[in-house]
Amino acid sequence: MPNEIQAVLEPVLLGTGVHLYSIHVVNSPKQKTVEVFLDKAGGLTVDDCSSIHRKFLKNCPEAVWDDFDISFSSPGIGRDCQFPVDFLFYPERDFLIRTKEGKDLCGKVKILDTENQELQIEGDASVVRLKWSEVKQAHFHLPL
Repeated sequence: MPNEIQAVLEPVLLGTGVHLYSIHVVNSPKQKTVEVFLDKAGGLTVDDCSSIHRKFLKNCPEAVWDDFDISFSSPGIGRDCQFPVDFLFYPERDFLIRTKEGKDLCGKVKILDTENQELQIEGDASVVRLKWSEVKQAHFHLPL
């Protein structure tokens, strides 16, 4: 089901600068929902979501999704970050990264090599280089 949704969405998103973050489908007897999470550099607006939703419904095959509640939104600030898109979309933001070794790093992330998935985290006290495969978890840093 997510592949069918993605196939309809790809031409809608083309040239908009909007990135498909994820698709979540619940198809149970009690609940039938599709949640489409999108993002773009600088963040997504309500107008962006509304426009994409309308275009999606216009391009949808008849009656395929009639039984589903479909929503379009941002994945939110508390989400797990994806490589490399979140770091490219939000270069001004600080990220909190936990390595598989248990080390916590905080700072701005620079992509050094997308093919080899190398990145650099520049914090207040240090600059650390690592590969995405060494990362256990990455989030936006939300200062208290």
